[in-house]
Amino acid sequence: MLHSILVAVDGSPTSLSAARYAALFAKAFECKLRGLYVVDVRMRETPLIRDLVASTGLMPFQEYQPRLEELMETRADTHLAALRDIVVAEGLEIQLEKQTGLIEEVIVKRAMSVDLLVMGQRGEHAQHRTDGFGTTAEAVLRRSSRPVLLCPDDYRQIMRPLVAYDGSDKSSRALALGAQIAERLLLPLRILAVADNERSGEEVLHEAIDYMDSTRADYEAFIRLGDPAEEIVLCQREKLIDLMLMGAYGHGRLVKWLLGSVTEDVMKRVATPLLVTR
Repeated sequence: MLHSILVAVDGSPTSLSAARYAALFAKAFECKLRGLYVVDVRMRETPLIRDLVASTGLMPFQEYQPRLEELMETRADTHLAALRDIVVAEGLEIQLEKQTGLIEEVIVKRAMSVDLLVMGQRGEHAQHRTDGFGTTAEAVLRRSSRPVLLCPDDYRQIMRPLVAYDGSDKSSRALALGAQIAERLLLPLRILAVADNERSGEEVLHEAIDYMDSTRADYEAFIRLGDPAEEIVLCQREKLIDLMLMGAYGHGRLVKWLLGSVTEDVMKRVATPLLVTR
């Protein structure tokens, strides 16, 4: 059960979308909501900034640095205010926090005290990336001990949550959280098992069905044969998903789902919110 949610923002379109998804879950679970902006310490100490200031000859770096820090603090306050406005518009309260440090390290540390971390798939420098997600999101996902919801640029009302289930402990936690979300949002939950053959798929899916029968959530379970990432992407193209849940490290009997293979492939290719559990 979710009791507290942390949403990390940086002013990018995906972080504003993350703010709306965080508000949706906070309202559904009636839980506490916290907002975090991290002032990147590397921007204060990078040699590039020192060199640029020195090349202008306008002022010593020691005089420029306080102005730079003031600008970064003002920027942080602006983005936190935008987050607050989104949350307040939903009739919710939020506790805002501003930290200075290495972005991924601060986010992972602050997330340890909550039940769910929400952030954008791609940050403010996403235009410089050619793959589907940002380095910060990848680093946080690899290191976080808490479930992470990665959000795309555009917010859309959740109507079709889907859990990718492989029988592993991680995917079992994704299934449990998916059932809670389905109950709270009054939605049916789709459960997908990707297998090499029908028999092995049915064996694993039977475990998921047994669990779902113990909950109050409506569900639909189905099997597809083939490559897990390809089948998940195909489900999105068929408009079967608008929220994807899966385990970060799967060691199930069907396939070995590891971050860096299936999970990373899905992150890059599925244009829906992705909730990854540990």
